[in-house]
Amino acid sequence: RSVVFDRLVHKDANGNYTPGLAESWEYLEDGYTLQLTLRQGVKFHDGSDFNAEDVAATVEWTTRPESSRVGDWGGKFETEIVDGYTIKLWPESKEIGRASCRERV
Repeated sequence: RSVVFDRLVHKDANGNYTPGLAESWEYLEDGYTLQLTLRQGVKFHDGSDFNAEDVAATVEWTTRPESSRVGDWGGKFETEIVDGYTIKLWPESKEIGRASCRERV
């Protein structure tokens, strides 16, 4: 079985972050919460729209202790859907840190 996906943010050969499924992103005043604005018009293979609910579900699923992907994140992350194409995410533990959050998306 094969899985095809895109990242929210990419990292180029020079270490610069570039848009993927997220058009833009910024850290909020607390220094840990990352707010992402998602690209609109993206469709899944079945024709359904990609949106903030999908990102929230993916973060929740991949950061569960029993998930095979939990190591990719370094710990549990929380999410808040702002609107259909904007989501906030932050590490449950501040020990994970800001850099970890950015590297995981």
